[in-house]
Amino acid sequence: MIAVIISTVGGCGTSTMARDFAREAKGLLIEASNRTRVQDLFLDEAIDAIEDYMDFLRGKPLSDVVIQGDGYDFIQGNIFHDLEEIDDEDFFKAVQNFGDDDVFVDLSRYREKDLLNWAKVADAIYCVVVNRPGSVRNLDRIRFILRRNKCPAKVVVVLNRLKPGDREALEGIETLYLDDALYFNEVQKPSFSLKGGRADGGEKKSFWSFLKGR
Repeated sequence: MIAVIISTVGGCGTSTMARDFAREAKGLLIEASNRTRVQDLFLDEAIDAIEDYMDFLRGKPLSDVVIQGDGYDFIQGNIFHDLEEIDDEDFFKAVQNFGDDDVFVDLSRYREKDLLNWAKVADAIYCVVVNRPGSVRNLDRIRFILRRNKCPAKVVVVLNRLKPGDREALEGIETLYLDDALYFNEVQKPSFSLKGGRADGGEKKSFWSFLKGR
């Protein structure tokens, strides 16, 4: 199962949510956002020595690019993602290598091309929305792009970091269509089980852990 967690505005908690979902499912987290990571600013080694998302898309074995996170496995992002292009054929070939594990894709920042490619392979797209006008407008834009390109993935709205009165305000916007929405208030940890079970339902070794001999 591939779940894409996509931001509608900066600071809405997309990366935290993607990480928590991956930890709960003991799956694989992919940082697919085109953004600079702070740790990249202090590296002494050459950029091509970092094994990351771009290496994965170029066909490097998963066992080489996947690292162990806190309860989940992880493919880290790339500082130059927005400066380099990957052919669509290479992208789809790379994602065919996933096993049966749950895969969570963090799209905190993205281009339309990134959104469309992941939408074509995703089982579900979770759009993280907060009570800010820009967030609602961007949700409309995301839905329009997906409809225009006839992407089959299920789209789920996640209302996050809700303050008192936010839920009622958002539910009053008819175009949001919140029948299947998920809600998290400002102090809730954004975690849920995509398979309907409990998050603490027992230890599970991931497919990627077996690849790396863990």
